[in-house]
Amino acid sequence: MANSGKSKGSFYMAMHEADGFFEIAALCDEHYLQNDVASNLLFPFVINLSFACEAYIKAIMIHYSPTNEFEHGHNLKDLFAMLPQHCCQEIEANYRNEVIGANQYIDLHSLLDAYGNSFVEWRYGFVTSGNDLEIHSTNMSAFARCLRQHCNQINDKLLSRISDGIMSAFKG
Repeated sequence: MANSGKSKGSFYMAMHEADGFFEIAALCDEHYLQNDVASNLLFPFVINLSFACEAYIKAIMIHYSPTNEFEHGHNLKDLFAMLPQHCCQEIEANYRNEVIGANQYIDLHSLLDAYGNSFVEWRYGFVTSGNDLEIHSTNMSAFARCLRQHCNQINDKLLSRISDGIMSAFKG
């Protein structure tokens, strides 16, 4: 990984930021991809979707780190491989269930091999004139939704623990 190292972070902030990038990507998708209109929104779609995936993965890292740390880097394949195994298995199962009937199904490992570095490659697309850039938007969007779902499950558990703690304080 080119940008190795660790930093500390907040699960809630990482998830909140990821949600924002995900929602912007969805707006770009709705306008550009759903309407099949030639526009300049394909690059923002890919960049925001890829960065949303990265931030969701880093939120999960922060949650499972005893010191709230996450790994640096942008390659989704590398970052995903650093998650606890049970998280990877759950996310992969959800991804498979979501895209199994898709027209062009790509298993998660192949998807991350092919498009895991999209954030880096697409954000400077003008360097290559956008010529050799590819993305499988349906499957990348499914992966982002699965990561978001996983973060939401973590968040729900955390909120439940807080609520339980508050309720027990009033009972005691």
